[in-house]
Amino acid sequence: MKNTHLLLSPVLILINLLCLASCSSTSNNDEKDALNNPNQVDLPDSNTDSDSSNDYRFIKNLYYEDHNGSVTRVFEYKNEFLVKDFDLFLIQLEYGTENKIINQKYCRAEDITPTNIQEQSCSEFIRAQSYNYSNGMLSSFLSQEINDNQEVFDSHQIILSYDDIGNITSEVYNIDGLQNHYYAYNDNGNILTHRVEYLPENSSYTLTYEFDNKFNPLYPLWKEFGYYREPWDDDTILTPMFLEHNVTKVFNNGQLTLEVKYTYDDDDYPVFAAFTRYFINAGTSRNGSVTYEYLN
Repeated sequence: MKNTHLLLSPVLILINLLCLASCSSTSNNDEKDALNNPNQVDLPDSNTDSDSSNDYRFIKNLYYEDHNGSVTRVFEYKNEFLVKDFDLFLIQLEYGTENKIINQKYCRAEDITPTNIQEQSCSEFIRAQSYNYSNGMLSSFLSQEINDNQEVFDSHQIILSYDDIGNITSEVYNIDGLQNHYYAYNDNGNILTHRVEYLPENSSYTLTYEFDNKFNPLYPLWKEFGYYREPWDDDTILTPMFLEHNVTKVFNNGQLTLEVKYTYDDDDYPVFAAFTRYFINAGTSRNGSVTYEYLN
């Protein structure tokens, strides 16, 4: 299996004093909550609070393959809620009172397979991530690395901002060594420009995109459950989870870096994606594919 590498290499930034003040308040209490959040609640018998739950098709399996190898991702549901995400790790998802995810916890998956995921659970964690909401929107995301003694030894936080209609306009880290991301949108909710900033190097690049008008297979997980992954987190995600439509081309400062061709089902959800990544500096390209299977 291929290890999922960074889609955008991590880089550093400094943020304004307000964000620093907010992020520096990530205290021992926050760290404890990420492992054992008192706001966690048991799932209801079914996800009946959402008017939109029956409108979406939810992904069950994702098969990714490129020149480095392959990854199988399995999404597990209980009472119509996403509760597990498995690839090289098992990710357990926990919910708060608004039926939105508030914690996701990672454990090693040596004994876990796509066929026994339903019976498996984590007892010891290697990473804990917690969600903070403001006015019903994800406002910050705390990620902590856990040692063998189940103690936090490293952490970082992302602050998210939105426009008036709920599009994410920035993802800003509270520590050096990671990238900041800034987005501008068109009237269809598609990204016009995506600026990635590196600080303190004071460098940046701008991504532009082309989109189809079909359903992003991972968007229902964000829209319905609030499931969030960091912007550099996963090669298997060809389109950011918070976008409704699928990316077909990505340009880095005007040069093509990703091209995707989809095959859709009768409901306009992708069932297959063939992609090519273009490596500008090396002057080479690599092909890959993603197959999607749905729960409903």
